[in-house]
Amino acid sequence: MKKSELERLEELLEQKRTQGDARSLDFLKSLKDSVVRWGSLTTKQEEALKKIEALSSPEAREET
Repeated sequence: MKKSELERLEELLEQKRTQGDARSLDFLKSLKDSVVRWGSLTTKQEEALKKIEALSSPEAREET
């Protein structure tokens, strides 16, 4: 089953809290606020979320 935007954001927020990544936390919180308020993300917000998810993948983290 496909995860909702909210579920994806909550998982990333938890991951970034654990990593202490304050810069990403602020941005992800703003995306979550948008989903809660409007019910979904804009196309550009969705693209940004996908990019953060890709950069946060275990494979991407191993490269840094």
